[in-house]
Amino acid sequence: MATGSPTIFCRPGFIDLRRLYERLRQVIALSPTEFDRVYQALRNTFDRPSDSPFLHDFVRKPIALVNPELLQSPNPEHPGIDLPCWLETSGSDRRIILLGQDPLRDDRYFPHASQSEPSVVIGTPYSVHSASLRRQGNNPRYWGIISKLLAAGYNLYLTDVGKFWARGQRARAASARTYRMILEEEFALSAPSGSPSLIVTFGKQAAAFLLGADYPATTKIGKETAQIFSRGPIRVLPVLHPSPQNEGILKAYLRANEVDPDQGVSGIAEVITKTISRFGGRRP
Repeated sequence: MATGSPTIFCRPGFIDLRRLYERLRQVIALSPTEFDRVYQALRNTFDRPSDSPFLHDFVRKPIALVNPELLQSPNPEHPGIDLPCWLETSGSDRRIILLGQDPLRDDRYFPHASQSEPSVVIGTPYSVHSASLRRQGNNPRYWGIISKLLAAGYNLYLTDVGKFWARGQRARAASARTYRMILEEEFALSAPSGSPSLIVTFGKQAAAFLLGADYPATTKIGKETAQIFSRGPIRVLPVLHPSPQNEGILKAYLRANEVDPDQGVSGIAEVITKTISRFGGRRP
């Protein structure tokens, strides 16, 4: 990728891993040493392409380790966990949190599902850890935005609202409480010292989870100018979801935010940087 300086993926010193692991144990019961090993496995694939990335670029753990509160079946279909990850551009002290919704999985992640004990497939949001998958499917849409933000000098922390996903499961109130507690700790850990966290949400569902009645899930993100909402110790910037489903309204959205629509979906990065500049105040 082309940023002005090398990108550093999941450097341990970026965040207090001890506190992060304590929260993540509410998703899957791993020891700090086991979490370290998972993250090291993910680091190993960041710059190393694979012929079979769906098989080799993810970590698999027994489904029995997942918090029972998050399970609606002892043998869920296509279970997945996305662990938070972070990307740094050398010499920058500015941080943005990118918040997505769920760690979706499909058949490609489970080539031998019938031949082994039930397992959960662990990765990162938008398969950022995988040199191969960043270039496949819809992932380049997200990676293009991420790359531009890195090039603009922002360090990034990526996470999801829902840390666990399985086909057919509906979110429950208990799960939402767990995820909210985890996110609150993540925001506190990843914020620059003395500064509020700036969270960019991809789409309205993630924004509604944080803002509640201030941003109902029925809100349409389309032709309006992006804005930043303040809520307690966080600032939230909802942007159009980069999904191909929004291709029909993407150009109008970029024009509304004074961004060249010919940039395509990666122009959302400029929407983010322009909105930050427009709202002024201390840099995130």
